[in-house]
Formats: sequence, C-alpha cells, structure tokens
Amino acid sequence: MSGGQRQRVAIARAIVREPDVFLMDEPLANLDAKLKVHMRTELQRLHKELDTTIIYVTHDQEEAMTLSDRIAVLNSGSLQQIDPPLTCYNEPDNLFVAGFIGSPSMNFISATVSENALETPNFSLEFDPKTVSGVGVGDELTLGIRPEDIYPAHEKSEVPDPSGTIRTQTDILEPMGDEIFAYLLLGEGETSMDQEQTTDDQLLMSIEPDSDIEEDEEVQVVIDRRNIHLFDSASGEAIVHKLEPIGAGGPTAGSEAESDD
Repeated sequence: MSGGQRQRVAIARAIVREPDVFLMDEPLANLDAKLKVHMRTELQRLHKELDTTIIYVTHDQEEAMTLSDRIAVLNSGSLQQIDPPLTCYNEPDNLFVAGFIGSPSMNFISATVSENALETPNFSLEFDPKTVSGVGVGDELTLGIRPEDIYPAHEKSEVPDPSGTIRTQTDILEPMGDEIFAYLLLGEGETSMDQEQTTDDQLLMSIEPDSDIEEDEEVQVVIDRRNIHLFDSASGEAIVHKLEPIGAGGPTAGSEAESDD
C-alpha cells in the first residue's frame, strides 16, 4: 500500500476500537491535494457521526481552519493562542499567529507612531495615538494587513474606512482562478535577483480575476483601516485589531476601534 493508503487504514483501525478520544498526527500528510480536500470532508462527517473528541495535529493551517472547533497554535512547543478558527484569523494574539493563520499570509510593515500618523518606510497612514491605549508618540510598531483588505484606489468609494492613497508598482501577478494575487513594490518600485526585498518594501494584494491591472505598472491602492492590526515590534503581542476613524464624517470615517482588552 502507498503511504496515503496506510494512513487511511490506520484511521479506520482507530475508529473500530471506539476510543473516547482520537489523537491524529498529520493523518493526511501523504495525500495529494485533491484527495486531501476529499478526506477533510470525510473526517468532518466522521466527527459528526461519532461525536467523539479529536485532537488533530497538523502543520497545514488550511486543515486547522476547516476541521477544528478550536485551534491551539504552538510555536517551538509554546502555546501562542487557543480560540475558534475565525478568532485566530481576525484577532490573532501575536505576530506568529497572524503570520501562520491565513493563506496567503498577512502583510507586515514596520511603523513608528507620530502625533497624527503611523510612519512606515514608504508611506504614512493617518492615526491618532490617543485612540489606542498604551500607544504613544515614538513607539515602534508592526502594522499588519491581509491581502484581501488592500484595494485599488479606484475602488475607494466601496471601502468603508479607506486610508490615503499609496503609490505602488506591480511586480508579479499570480492568477488563481477566482482571484489574482498581485505582488506590489513600495518605494522606488525596483527589484532584481541580487537586490534583497524586505516586508517593508512590498505588499501582497488580492484582486478580482477580471482586473485589468498588469505587471510592471504603477498602481495606487488604499487600505481598509477597519482591518488594520497593530503589534508591539519588541514583544510581538497584538495591540489593536481595528483603527478608529479619523474625524467624524471625514474621509476615513466608518468603523469603531476594537482592542484586545
């Protein structure tokens, strides 16, 4: 039998013993992509039918998100967060969880707090530090934003709480069928094989499959401020998962702040 067949037989042998708890250690690791999707569905059906606790160990965050009622995220044996899947996705406790949960991963950019903005190496983002407890002028933070929360500037009117316009240049486009992943360069907008890129120099944006954006062209984008995450750069701990709008009725109005507290 193949490795995948042996794994499925092992699951069946465990089921017939009718245990009180199942411990599954990467049971789908040797399956191809199509069979993995099928087996995830089968495991969900088995869980409903057996009504038995399953402790499922995996390095695949998609399996964790789709199969679990609660996720315990571990890093080098240390528990980082234990919560329902969507809580881990929308309100990660720290940088590790934010980067691990979600595919593609969250964008991370270094930022310094000024009196009225978050200053990153390539753009400024309106921000009032008085709206977030424990944050002051001069603090070094890490700004997190998911690819689906970045929009072309011409869609700004559809974004509930848009940032100011950010100038970028497209680098690589990855058509995925139902969406396109656009890798955007910040700053000078240049890259080469011998030029090291950092997370501060680039953004990953998810756009509609019928978008007319092309490679190597200048693109202006906006960020949905409702879904900006701020982390302490030193500890990596989450500070806030939404930013308050700047000025009632102003250009960035539309959401309320929500902190970890």
